[in-house]
Amino acid sequence: MEISRKSSTGLEQKIWLCEKPIEERDLHVNILQENENLLEQDKQKYSNSIFLPSWGEIVLALSGLNPNINPANLTLIESTSYHVQAIRKRKVNDITPITVLGLILTSDEKLIAGIRGGDSSRDYVNLVPGGYVSNNKSPENSNPIFASFYRELTEETGLEDKETLDCRMIGFQTDPFFGNLCLLFKGKTKRESFELYDSHRKSFEVYRNSINEGKNELDARKSIEDAGFKNTDAWENTELLFIDYNSIEEIIHSGKIGHKGKEYSFLDNSIGALMAYHLIKLK
Repeated sequence: MEISRKSSTGLEQKIWLCEKPIEERDLHVNILQENENLLEQDKQKYSNSIFLPSWGEIVLALSGLNPNINPANLTLIESTSYHVQAIRKRKVNDITPITVLGLILTSDEKLIAGIRGGDSSRDYVNLVPGGYVSNNKSPENSNPIFASFYRELTEETGLEDKETLDCRMIGFQTDPFFGNLCLLFKGKTKRESFELYDSHRKSFEVYRNSINEGKNELDARKSIEDAGFKNTDAWENTELLFIDYNSIEEIIHSGKIGHKGKEYSFLDNSIGALMAYHLIKLK
């Protein structure tokens, strides 16, 4: 199924739903020849576009600008976070980076979201977890797509693979704001929303206290890991939010959510994901 919507900037956003959810064993990924010097080459090549200098990572992408893919059989190329930043600056448009975004339902029936902090899209709301797909694998996950999804899940929420159930790819979407193709995942956790909220609050306080003590940004972020927390990227969101199913239609319509007397806008990728989730629930 293919649907479309107008993004917050008036651009078309396309969303595709898989005929049936794709499990890890059914997702095949072919990565074309790797270049061991690519990171340093791109750092120099895109030096005028780099606005997140601390982000130096090999990521995976589609060659060209054709988002019509077979999501169960992906052929990807290696790229870099520096190339991605040039795309986000609209300096180049020669590849389509791949990201993952999760719709994770807590045991008390709420989807996990967060108010963004950090250096990108601050104060917007996004679904959690989300991030770029890297070529890093783990002993538990040989598939780089699922490995990236589970890594983001742990780093942003503290949840590990064994604490999640039924994690499958349900579709994908274009992302006019970031210029990538976003793979959508749905899953469940046995943890309740208040547990995840409290875990994030404690980790974020470590980061915030480190900033208040005069540590630089990178050292403050690392302080979360040094304190023994699994959700090492808790700094990416100033607070976790939890979305009831009954509020999804209003969020899709308005693009906003109220929280503690303030109104926050959602990122387009999260609105598209909520539309996909809502359609699946209606089936």
